[in-house]
Amino acid sequence: MIVRDGTSSIYVKFTLTKDYSATDIGHFRAFVDLHLKEVKHEILAIWFGSTDKSARFRDDTDKLDGYGSQSGIGAGIAGGQWEKQIRLNETTPDEEAENSLNSWVPVGWSNGCGQETVRTIVIKYSHDSGLVRIRPRLALRDLDGCFFLPVVNRSLAEKVQSIQVFANGYELAS
Repeated sequence: MIVRDGTSSIYVKFTLTKDYSATDIGHFRAFVDLHLKEVKHEILAIWFGSTDKSARFRDDTDKLDGYGSQSGIGAGIAGGQWEKQIRLNETTPDEEAENSLNSWVPVGWSNGCGQETVRTIVIKYSHDSGLVRIRPRLALRDLDGCFFLPVVNRSLAEKVQSIQVFANGYELAS
């Protein structure tokens, strides 16, 4: 699985020990905590991943009449991504500056259909489309020396055989 979509996306592929049924996987969480070596484009850290309940990260769940609220990977998948942003050029009172260091800014979410059989779970962080960039984004070199921590729930961790990281068409880690 090598995806060539520029430097705008990071993919993490969790390969399981075998094909599992949706019932065997059930409720799951697969996330990545990524801290850069230095602030780039006002980004210090990224948290992204996937979980069950396809409407989990939506703001309008009260209007969905229960759609997307079923748990388990067979019922649906939700993806979310957040950035720890630091505005270096702004002058703010000390309390506001400290609060900005302790908060995560949501920068995207997705939802999708469930899976009946699961062999891999792929999570993704991306910003802007490949066609138009709104502002400068992280480059592959910005990931050099970063702190990278996959985080999964225990029942899923017991089923993971390998983890691979891809960006800009390259396998960065395995």
